[in-house]
Amino acid sequence: MKKLFTFKHFFVSFLLLTLFATGTIRAQTSNYLNGFEIGVGPDDWADGTRVPSGTNGITSATGSFHTELGAPGGFNRFGHVGGGSYNPIFPCNGFKTSLDIYLDVSAGFPNDKKVDYSSAINGSNGLHRRDFIFAIGFYNDAVAPGAGNRFVISASNNAPGWPKDPGRSPQVISTSGWYRFEHSFRNNAGVLAVDLTIYNSSNIPVATWTLSDPTDLIGIIGGSRYGWVLNNAFSNLAIDNSALVLNPVAGPVHNTNTLLNYCSIQAAIDDPLTLDGHTITIDAGSYTENINIHKGVTINGPNVGTSGVGFRVPEAILLNCGIDINNAFSTTIDGLHIKRTDAISSTNQLELDGGIASTVQNCVFERIDPTPILVPLISSVNGALIRAIATTTAGGTKNILNNKITGDLAGGLFSKHRTWNNGIYVDAGLYAVNIIGNTIMNCRTALNIDDYKNTVSTSGNTFDNNGSHISLGGSIPTTGSFVMGANDFINNPASTMVNCSNVNQNFRLDITSSTLNGVAFNALTNAQLFEVEARMAHKTTGSKKGKVTYVANTQYVNNFVGKIDLIQNSVLYAEVGNIINLQAGTYPQRVVIDKSVTLQGVESTKTLYILDGT
Repeated sequence: MKKLFTFKHFFVSFLLLTLFATGTIRAQTSNYLNGFEIGVGPDDWADGTRVPSGTNGITSATGSFHTELGAPGGFNRFGHVGGGSYNPIFPCNGFKTSLDIYLDVSAGFPNDKKVDYSSAINGSNGLHRRDFIFAIGFYNDAVAPGAGNRFVISASNNAPGWPKDPGRSPQVISTSGWYRFEHSFRNNAGVLAVDLTIYNSSNIPVATWTLSDPTDLIGIIGGSRYGWVLNNAFSNLAIDNSALVLNPVAGPVHNTNTLLNYCSIQAAIDDPLTLDGHTITIDAGSYTENINIHKGVTINGPNVGTSGVGFRVPEAILLNCGIDINNAFSTTIDGLHIKRTDAISSTNQLELDGGIASTVQNCVFERIDPTPILVPLISSVNGALIRAIATTTAGGTKNILNNKITGDLAGGLFSKHRTWNNGIYVDAGLYAVNIIGNTIMNCRTALNIDDYKNTVSTSGNTFDNNGSHISLGGSIPTTGSFVMGANDFINNPASTMVNCSNVNQNFRLDITSSTLNGVAFNALTNAQLFEVEARMAHKTTGSKKGKVTYVANTQYVNNFVGKIDLIQNSVLYAEVGNIINLQAGTYPQRVVIDKSVTLQGVESTKTLYILDGT
């Protein structure tokens, strides 16, 4: 008989995965074979008797030994030793168990002599879920199926079984020999299916059944539990080559420290063998799962080390997945494509809220709103409060580095937007938040910082085509003076560059090291600088308090059609020695200058400036 292996060892590359807190949960991670060349062991056909080939006239299926079982049968755990729960993880791409059984048609057994052989599956909780059973009977009567000396076999989930059950497609074997009884456990569109197949000595299938229960969803299915010969009425039932084989295609998620493979990212994290400091890699493809990173691991996609705007290879796409970094150690996410296409109304796509250091880098965050319903540009999620990355005040350092954050422009960038409401949302606290090298584009607001503190470092970012590039505020108006690192602003016709939405009047932000379309602010023309001023929501006595400085010691006052700034507000916010540049035009205002400042027009023709305070 052609066997599963060409060699016979007691164990083949077998690992036990143990949850040390209970000492009971274990998971099969590679192949197992007992061909009885060494012997039997605890929970490994210990009820049988190992015999040499030729015993009772039966040549071993392979090698020089096999095992005989008497009543009531025998039991094996495919390499596990000891009782309790085990195998909580369904292997990627499924697995097969098998046992060779010698069927002796000419042995003269009495009619209706029977035995059952089961291979069982666990639930994801490590407890027994279901048996899948071959019901085997010897018959010499003339009652169908078949007639004369023969074995009749059927398959079910119950023992003792009825081999001749007409509702179970009973099959007849009338030739003596070794037969391999195989269970193939597989994922059938999200539901467990098990193919029970009998192969003859030429490795040709002679019978097959498929059993499946719609309640056996793969998400609640674990791995192999046991193989069990039970209700055995045969005194010397010969068995050989008890095996478990993981299907050969590796799972798409890998722990590079343990060399184990997984069907999902969460399974890799949850595995008790995955420890703080381990690295998990993810193959290109699409993943749909909510991910709680409760261990200090590094998760690398195919584009690890490649900027979000760099040349990228095919992505590992996390589609509509909530992601929470929530552990007491250091965690890194690198080189993934995180995409949102569903109609969720409020969520943080990735939340950084714990650990010594949490880093997300070299990722692409993309939001594409679902197809609008009923009326163009009106969908179930227009204007939804969905943030690509959010930080909390808890935990340690948060690093947001070299990512690309972008979204759908179909609904515009304001009240009916269908993109990220916030590319990055920072709830500033005592711990450092480093926002460096990102490209944030096509968002309602690119960067929102609540309760601004000096713990927030922002530099090297590109803010491109957002409704608002930066919004500042908090539940209590923010106070203090801050210097922001060098960033580049690229505007659309309606972009607000900095929105001081809820800050105190004494709030100051210096962005003088930044650029507009790559040009330093102090190198821009006056016309361009007045345009910059028009895009700043600041320097009022109403809801937009505080001041943003983009050219050192200088302020700008606009006089556009429909927008004439109050000169008095620039005086109010001026520091001693400031220059206040006026755009040409008429200012129907009365100005009180109560500090040493320079108020000047930028054009040499004085008649272009009329200050009319009557």
